[in-house]
Amino acid sequence: MLIILSASGRLQETPIPDALVEQRPALAEKLVAERDRWLDQLHEATRYMVDNIETFGLSYATERGRDIVGRFVTHAEASFCPNAPSRRRQSG
Repeated sequence: MLIILSASGRLQETPIPDALVEQRPALAEKLVAERDRWLDQLHEATRYMVDNIETFGLSYATERGRDIVGRFVTHAEASFCPNAPSRRRQSG
């Protein structure tokens, strides 16, 4: 879950301003590459948690705990979906 939190945080805190793209395209390209890498980390972590939900979700004794884990993974994946039209998407 920490990978999801940290990758999500980096994506939210590191937008790519249009001015940067216009004024310093090489730097903008590097930032896009980093954001793509963070998206890949996020997607891999959420996919792993979905594939192994019984390990994460079912380890909680209450239904509420299981629900929180399931929603966390689902919302993280939906908010930063790598299949979105723009990989520069900042949040859901």
